[in-house]
Amino acid sequence: MRAATFGNGVWEIDLPAAATGVELAGLPESGLGLAAPRPNPSRGDASLAFVLPAAGPVRLAVYDAAGRRVATLIDGPRAAGRGEATWDGRDENGSAVAAGVYFARLETPSGVRSAKISRIR
Repeated sequence: MRAATFGNGVWEIDLPAAATGVELAGLPESGLGLAAPRPNPSRGDASLAFVLPAAGPVRLAVYDAAGRRVATLIDGPRAAGRGEATWDGRDENGSAVAAGVYFARLETPSGVRSAKISRIR
């Protein structure tokens, strides 16, 4: 059993090795969850693992510190269960973003979760 801090609490979870190679520590076994990006801080791609409690509409987007949407990674229906998305550090126009703090926001009918992403040069 591993203990991992997630949000305001600690989840104790026992997970098999991730088939995708993305670290899933910090994700609940059920319910809505968004793990911390890997790697973080990041110079290149950052992988975001999540858990959805039910099928339905999902939006996973990246926002800058001022709250402006930088990139949309997922916007549409998804099946329940574990998923993954990758942010390549580019905005919706394909331009590399500046170094700084960004936030991934996962929005579903079940709730909202967010995670901080640090971009370095």
